[in-house]
Amino acid sequence: MGRLRLALLLLALATEMQVAMSSNSSCPSSWLQYETICVLVSSEKMVWWKAWERCVQLNSHLAYIETEMESNILTGILVSLTVESVWIGLNDLEVAGSYVWADREPVTFTNYATGEPNRNASGRHEHCVAARRDNDYQWSDEYCFDEREFVCRTDLN
Repeated sequence: MGRLRLALLLLALATEMQVAMSSNSSCPSSWLQYETICVLVSSEKMVWWKAWERCVQLNSHLAYIETEMESNILTGILVSLTVESVWIGLNDLEVAGSYVWADREPVTFTNYATGEPNRNASGRHEHCVAARRDNDYQWSDEYCFDEREFVCRTDLN
């Protein structure tokens, strides 16, 4: 994505997010809302399954991303917060090479960085997916024991 296009997208998303945050929303305090989606970017770093547990404790899910627009929204949020890397809910823990969302939502969209998923590029088994700043927040499979910030998601019904 070109830098100008990305800058315009981020400006539009920031405006949308401010509108949603200033409205009488139903998202929990300190969560961000876009339409019917609430997200929390944790400042804590933890291994993947601890992040999953924390999201469950917050009555949410480790983030699943269903569309390019949702991916762009998350990218805008992560850029504005200058986050290095976050866990999302995608993983292949049950069957190597078969990626699923932690909450069992179907995988309808992916945003992998070039060459990803590569399963063991680090020499360690990589079964959990992160969005990383050095990949413009495109996704890469990573070692689940690495500690990262994470994104929780809940949908308003």
